[in-house]
Parts: sequence; structure tokens; C-alpha cells
Amino acid sequence: MAEAPDKHYLCVMASDSPDQNLTQYFSLCNDFIHAARLREGNVLIHCLAGMSRSVTVTVAYIMSVTNLNWKEALKVVRAGRAVANPNLGFQKQLQDFEATRLVKFLITLNLPASDAENGQPQTQGETSISSSTKQSQHQTANFRIRKTTEVQRF
Repeated sequence: MAEAPDKHYLCVMASDSPDQNLTQYFSLCNDFIHAARLREGNVLIHCLAGMSRSVTVTVAYIMSVTNLNWKEALKVVRAGRAVANPNLGFQKQLQDFEATRLVKFLITLNLPASDAENGQPQTQGETSISSSTKQSQHQTANFRIRKTTEVQRF
């Protein structure tokens, strides 16, 4: 994890392949996102196209902090990012995560009120999450996502 004065970065090297195991990173990513949100910071989750890897990580987090199943959580993401479309392998991993999340990953918290979606360019093969304390406001469904305009490539 790289750090700037008020920014923290987590980069997960993962391919956009149905065979890629993203589940192994859900706990790490959830903890990172959760910590930023507890600090009332912004969180940006992104990948090359913003369609599959970053969406899968985001859906897993939403599932962890709400009672939504993976399809409902994906609808929340699609409300802010219409092109959200995890590949079939990632969809299967989200289904499996749904079956096990209550035992291993469920996080109970009160989320700060602010959200938006922001796509940024990135190199292929990377899924990154960044957080910051800068705030912007926009509400998508009942889940709140934050927006940051600064991205660091890894």
C-alpha cells in the first residue's frame, strides 16, 4: 500500500479473466474501503474499463455492509455505472461469496452520507482502490459511494 499525505492506495494485480480468483482479495479490499469510510474519506475503486474487476470488488463490499444479495448489489452499482458487467467467473465468485459472507466477511457499520462514481484511465491488469478525505456528494440507491479526482497508477 502506497501512501501520500492524506491519500492511501491499494493496488490488486488481477486479470479480467473468468479464471482469476478475486475472492481472495475481498477481505483485504473490504478492510481498506471500510477503514477509509470510517475516517469519512473518499473511496475510488477502478480498473481498466470499470466494468468487471472494480465492479466485482465494489459489489462484494456492498454485500458486506448491507443485506443485499449479489444481484441487488450489482443493480446499485449499475445505477451509477450502467456498463457494470462482471465476467461470468466473477459473477460465480460473487454467488459463492453471498453464500459464505455472513460467516467470514460481514461488516456492520454506519456509512457516512456521500457518494458518486468516477472512472479514470488505467493500465490493463490492474484494479486499484484509493481513498482520500476530500468529499463530494451524490447519492446512488441506498448505498453511498464517494468520489475522488486523483488517481495513482501502479
